Amino acid sequence: TRHKKNGGKVLVLSRKQDEKIFMEVNGQERIELTVVRIDQNKVRLGIKASNNTTILRSELVERSTNVASA
Repeated sequence: TRHKKNGGKVLVLSRKQDEKIFMEVNGQERIELTVVRIDQNKVRLGIKASNNTTILRSELVERSTNVASA
């Protein structure tokens, strides 16, 4: 694990193409992340989750936070 500036921790994992990571949320929902493709400076991820799970890219979260605080 690595420490973030805000005091939280980040788990850093290495995965190869087609390898998966599974996450359980509150012991109920399982989210599956798959490394679909690795390019020179990009990683393409596939995310499988239930329909009621909201998945946002960081720039969209930051944009909505900035709009809400304006």
